[in-house]
Amino acid sequence: MAGSAIKVEFDDSKTQTFLGEMLDRMHNTTPAMRVIASIIRTSVARNFEVGGRPEPWAPLSPRTLKRKKGSKILVEKGFGGGLLGSINEQVTATTATVGTNKAYAAIQQFGGTIKHPAVERILHFRTFKRGERKGKTLFSNASKATHGMKVMGGAYDIEMPARPFLLIQDEDWVEMRAALGDFLIGGT
Repeated sequence: MAGSAIKVEFDDSKTQTFLGEMLDRMHNTTPAMRVIASIIRTSVARNFEVGGRPEPWAPLSPRTLKRKKGSKILVEKGFGGGLLGSINEQVTATTATVGTNKAYAAIQQFGGTIKHPAVERILHFRTFKRGERKGKTLFSNASKATHGMKVMGGAYDIEMPARPFLLIQDEDWVEMRAALGDFLIGGT
């Protein structure tokens, strides 16, 4: 064995370049955060579309169901309005935030009690002087009323069930991890 030698050379310049590029990308992950925010927003929209995931949301009360006539839960005007239409995203170099600015969003997300205080109201009436309704007094809007009456409406509470719409699903985490990995290795 005397006089034999094995020489191994390792050129790590490509590895060093790759790691340097990855480090540069880690200083500003804004592009990755945009993709992640989009994944979350799409998932939230899907929650509205199917009426809750992974568990369906509590059904509407019979009174609300009668008023809304076939509308989906928490959806007033499609993607352009109401709670669903208010879903927005904000992105920085290190965060992806998806949320809403609607004041009533928290009670929908977490549930709770809505307390309505006693309120004084004016009921408007109109007494008809001619025609088929002559002599009848009926409820009216304020502009056509002939007289009004102050009444006190009693206080009441409404129990709102939780309908968590800002909820990230397990499959979303898989997709977000993949997007971040693609970004870090230079795929996006």
